[in-house]
Amino acid sequence: VDDYARRLPMLDVVVVVSSRDAVGSLPESVRPRAVVDVAHSVQKSLVLSWVPAAVLLGTDGLLAGGPVFGVDVVNQLVDDVVQEFEQVGFGQAEDEPAPA
Repeated sequence: VDDYARRLPMLDVVVVVSSRDAVGSLPESVRPRAVVDVAHSVQKSLVLSWVPAAVLLGTDGLLAGGPVFGVDVVNQLVDDVVQEFEQVGFGQAEDEPAPA
């Protein structure tokens, strides 16, 4: 999660857990990114039936990617999003040219 947040600083990387107790079992650096899905409404509305799972929500609140399940596929989603941002030059320093 820390790596995802580092690679995607323009996005809010959030960890959704099912209980307050689960927050305590997360690495300390991840806890500030945790939200508790007490009523399981996030899980149900996004049909998140496996752990780990990931989704990408757009600024409009609509699904922009995923849901995906499993470590390898979640990592691939992050890689794809990073690549998309790099292709459009988003997040680069102002004096750094966008890739051709």
